[in-house]
Amino acid sequence: MEKQNPFLKIASSRYSCKKFAKGKEIPAGKLETLLESIRLAPSSYNTEPWRIVLVSDGKVRNSLKKNSWLQPQVTDSSILLVFCAETDRKKVADDLSIAMKADAKTAGEKIKAAAWIASLNAFSGTMPSSWEERQVYLALGNAMNSAESLGLASCPMEGINPKEYKRILNIPESWNVLCALAVGYPEKKEKKRKIRLSNEQVFFSAEKFI
Repeated sequence: MEKQNPFLKIASSRYSCKKFAKGKEIPAGKLETLLESIRLAPSSYNTEPWRIVLVSDGKVRNSLKKNSWLQPQVTDSSILLVFCAETDRKKVADDLSIAMKADAKTAGEKIKAAAWIASLNAFSGTMPSSWEERQVYLALGNAMNSAESLGLASCPMEGINPKEYKRILNIPESWNVLCALAVGYPEKKEKKRKIRLSNEQVFFSAEKFI
């Protein structure tokens, strides 16, 4: 194993920060990089069904905190990202169709784009209601590791009241609020020893079950 692998170093050092340095802003360049890492996350059929609401206003975050078990990360972090899933599959397909057609340069690429969207419409009808939500967590993983690579701390939180978040932020009806991600600078940088299951408990040869 390459112990100095850059990604392994990021994954090893990342932890969920509980205490953020209050009032410390994230430089615009770093925030743009963080958001771009979310945008570039993989998703089934390249649907990108995540919709992220950026919350920096203190008054709004105080209201959200009351609906987040009073977790201080909601208000103390530099910014709060609320991860939602767009459940309107027609809207998802339409958005992707527009993007693919705009990118298509040749007649062949345009035909391929149209075929892809037709396939998506047929495929998505067979998928369970949680399909979009599963994709959003891929983007969340990108966000947490990207934050660590930028020298930022993060803390994912599912301990929130989705219904109240939706009301306070006036989030569209078709968006399901899943979780929030607090991002900023740690009050004190910590080195935490990671406790993980062994390889033998996680990875199994297929032959073991055949």
